[in-house]
Amino acid sequence: MIAWVLLPISLYNKPHSTNGRHAVTDETPKQQECPPPRTREAVDCWLRRWGRGDVVEGKEPLTRNDVERLIEANGGTAKDLDLSRRNVRGIDLHEMNLSCAKLQGADLRHATLDGANFEGPGAGQQTDMEGVKLFGARVTDRTELRRVQWGKKVILGDESGMGAREDKKWGECVEVYRTLKHWYQRIGDNDTAGRFYYRELECQRKQVWQEWREIFRRSLETVKKFREVARRSWEVVKYCGYEQLFGYGERPWRVVRAAVVIILGLAVAYYLLGSFVDPIRFLDALYFSAVSFSALGYGGWAPNPEGWARYMGVAESFLGVFTIALFLVTFTRKMVR
Repeated sequence: MIAWVLLPISLYNKPHSTNGRHAVTDETPKQQECPPPRTREAVDCWLRRWGRGDVVEGKEPLTRNDVERLIEANGGTAKDLDLSRRNVRGIDLHEMNLSCAKLQGADLRHATLDGANFEGPGAGQQTDMEGVKLFGARVTDRTELRRVQWGKKVILGDESGMGAREDKKWGECVEVYRTLKHWYQRIGDNDTAGRFYYRELECQRKQVWQEWREIFRRSLETVKKFREVARRSWEVVKYCGYEQLFGYGERPWRVVRAAVVIILGLAVAYYLLGSFVDPIRFLDALYFSAVSFSALGYGGWAPNPEGWARYMGVAESFLGVFTIALFLVTFTRKMVR
């Protein structure tokens, strides 16, 4: 009698089935594991798992913590880690090992990469690295920097951020620019190498200027610093002259500008202060200055200068020959690349 009573209850408690299959229960399945972050989809999977959906949608940039966790999820290495076309702008990645990471198309503008390891064929290719800090970064022959966007003036963060530092170590900027210059020279991209060479010498000029100001300040306290001030002053004048006259050999048209300034300036001096037997017009003074500068001869009209104008015309001839030769050397050096 008891068995007949319990039988309907046991039948009611059995799970219902459809076509021989058990009905689906309310249990939540286990969260699916994400594959190693070596593709964009895998990286998105990990970021969503960590609640970083805004990064996946491009609303927020990656953080240092995100990159470190992705490296950990990749087995503790950055090899083949896919950070391509990611927003990594402005974050601090100093001394991080990014060797062989995929950074194609990544936005690394103004990021701090001091001491980072960029060794490997995937590092840096086609990335936007305008204003990054690269002091001490490991850039080797295996690093790929072709088609990297360095910005219009190729001024890195190591140089632009130096003004806010109390200890302005311009030598760090010189080292960074020199490393990049050598890398582009090795692959035959002399135009980009020349741009980094220009920034290298600019940092050297700023370093010399900083040293000169410090020495000048100290020289006010003692006369014994006079010789050092004079030497540094000459270096400042030399580098400023190189930059203004021919742009360290990278700006040949600045030589043309200097020639025009010399001819016009001396023409005004000849006209206002010159000593000629016969009165001359300004066009005559300009003609005298231009012919003296080019050392071609005065032709049918031969002025008759007296006093200092005669000797200044001779000096202008020597100055003109030197300027023309400087333009030819600078222009040829630029064109043969």
